[in-house]
Amino acid sequence: MTDLKMSRIPARLSHPRGASVVARVPHSGVEESILSWSLSGGLRLWSMASGELLRFRRTIDHQAFAFCPLRGNYALAADDRIFLCSLENDEVLREWREPDGRVSALALSPDGRCLASAGEGKVARLWPTDSDSVAHL
Repeated sequence: MTDLKMSRIPARLSHPRGASVVARVPHSGVEESILSWSLSGGLRLWSMASGELLRFRRTIDHQAFAFCPLRGNYALAADDRIFLCSLENDEVLREWREPDGRVSALALSPDGRCLASAGEGKVARLWPTDSDSVAHL
C-alpha cells in the first residue's frame, strides 16, 4: 500500500479483533476503497475518503483469504473447499475441493488468473481461475 497518500486514509477503520489482510481496491464502483479481512471478523469494504463501512460479509467459517485488485476477485477457504468470489456482489464465481484436507493458505496471482493453495496435505496446488483443473507443486 505504499502508493496511498497518507492524507487520504481515514484515521481509523474499526475492524474487530484486528485485520489479517488489508488491501487497496483501485475502483469499486464509484469510489476508491480499502478491503480488510480477519479470521474472526469477516470481510469489510471501506470508503477511503470517509472511512465509512460500505459493505460487510460474514466469513467466520473461513480460515484463509486472498485478494486480486486487478480483477476485483477474492478467494476464501472453508475446510477443504475454496471459493473464488466477485468483490462487486460477493457472487461465487468458482468452487474447488482440496482433496488432501483443510486449506490453510491462499494466494492469487497479480493478474488473478491463478490461485495457489496449501494446507494439511502438505501439497501446494495451482488452480487456474478460469477452469476446474489443478496442478500440483
